[in-house]
Amino acid sequence: MGTNGTTGGATDIAEGCSKMERKVKEKEQWSGEEMAKKMIASGIFDSATIATAYKELSNEKPSPSLCKTFSSNQTKARAPEFPIPDDKLIKLTNAPENFVCAAKISVPEFSRTMILSQVPEVSEKQNIEDFWRMIFQNTVFMSMNGIGRAGTMLALFTSMLHVSKGKEVNTKEIMTKLRSERCGIVDSAEQYGTVYRAMALWFKNKSQDEEIQKKVNEFAPSVK
Repeated sequence: MGTNGTTGGATDIAEGCSKMERKVKEKEQWSGEEMAKKMIASGIFDSATIATAYKELSNEKPSPSLCKTFSSNQTKARAPEFPIPDDKLIKLTNAPENFVCAAKISVPEFSRTMILSQVPEVSEKQNIEDFWRMIFQNTVFMSMNGIGRAGTMLALFTSMLHVSKGKEVNTKEIMTKLRSERCGIVDSAEQYGTVYRAMALWFKNKSQDEEIQKKVNEFAPSVK
């Protein structure tokens, strides 16, 4: 409708049709369609299974002997109970004995190293400068303590990457791999469930398959 309650002009109609065509085309071209169908058929969106999988996840902490730099200055860490090994810690090139409280993570099926970082402790000006120096050079997932919500986003990114490449997702295995590099990643069952709910929304928006739409709505009816 036009601004005065009348039918829009040809240009408006054409633009509207073009947008609809782009959305349909995007869905038709989605590389994850077949894998999404396979995952739906396997029962991936089962709340009880998801809850059980989270409880079974290992969350082993690295040996203190591997975290000497981190342990020497725990006041920099918002979650000192989850140490970062020296080979994963982001150390400063101009002061190797110092560091940004962030961890290098190797993501399966992805060629670039990702970084999980906490929000820097702003009471120290140098911490802020070090943080900005780091994020200008790397791809960073950040949350308050650098493991909960940041880890959730990284787990979701990794899961979506697998689907896009036609690889079936086993979120529990992905979590095990990520936690082997940074203990504490995804620190609650609710956050673990968020990975699945976000994937369900992604499937719903990308696919026109009726079975996918049905299963997503059954799993998370409030997801839009």
